[in-house]
Amino acid sequence: IKADVIEAYRRTGAAPADRLEAGLSADPTDSAGLYVRSVDVVKGTIIVTYGGNANQSIAGGVLAMRPYVMSDKSVAWRCGQGPVPGDAAPMDAGASPFTTDIMPKYLPSACRP
Repeated sequence: IKADVIEAYRRTGAAPADRLEAGLSADPTDSAGLYVRSVDVVKGTIIVTYGGNANQSIAGGVLAMRPYVMSDKSVAWRCGQGPVPGDAAPMDAGASPFTTDIMPKYLPSACRP
C-alpha cells in the first residue's frame, strides 16, 4: 500500500485522499489478514487497525504510517511514534494529527519514539 500511495503522489503531485485515489478498492477490509482487521488510506497516511487474532496487547489498536516528501522528492515514512524523517515535509500538510494508539513497547523499534 505504501507503493500505491507513492505512485498516486507521483502521478498527481498530491497525497491520495483515500484508498480509491491510491488505486485501491474503497473497502479497507479488502486488505485484511489474519492479524489485521483493515488498512485504510487517509490523506496519504496508511492506517492499520489490528484485529482480534493479533496479540492481545495490540488487538483493536491502530498503527499509522505517514508519508513525508524529502528535499530530493523521494518519500520517507514515519511509522507509529517514530521520529519524523529529517529534511522532510508531510506529503499532505493539512492531514489530521498523526495517530497511533499502540503502546510504544509493542511497536517495532523503527516505530518507537
